Amino acid sequence: MPVAILMMQKYIRLTGDTMRARSAARKQKAESRKQKAGTELPFETWHGDPSEVCKWIDQHLGRIRTSKDIADFFGVEAETLRRAFARNGIGTLWKYVQQRRIERMEWLLVHSDMKCQAICVSVGLREDTGARLFKQAVGLTMQEYRLQSRTQKRQHRSDSGSNQNSQPF
Repeated sequence: MPVAILMMQKYIRLTGDTMRARSAARKQKAESRKQKAGTELPFETWHGDPSEVCKWIDQHLGRIRTSKDIADFFGVEAETLRRAFARNGIGTLWKYVQQRRIERMEWLLVHSDMKCQAICVSVGLREDTGARLFKQAVGLTMQEYRLQSRTQKRQHRSDSGSNQNSQPF
């Protein structure tokens, strides 16, 4: 037999052995993950209420950096908390946090004279991150949003003839 064919057969045999070894290693890792997942406190045994988590998030919005910060306060794993949110139809935990940040930013832009940088920091974001997040969510820069909403507010007051400042809460 030509040397090239012998070398090719040996390569195929080695490659097949390698593939089988990799497959076995993947299966072993998957089994290991399943066993580890069983040690985590599952949502069914977590007696917390996701609405309590939402209230806590609203009160501590400026101090939240990661979902682990929230989970640590409630004494559960971050993944457990994420699953709790998903199962209750609230959406993902982090999307909820970001949405609350945007809503707080909108309110502060309309009802305060705080600088945009200070607003971002007050909701727990750096200025550049907060400005980018706001623009992606709302479609306007923070300054454009402030100007537009205040113009609309003035027009509404002049149309209704009322000069009262009403607060939503």
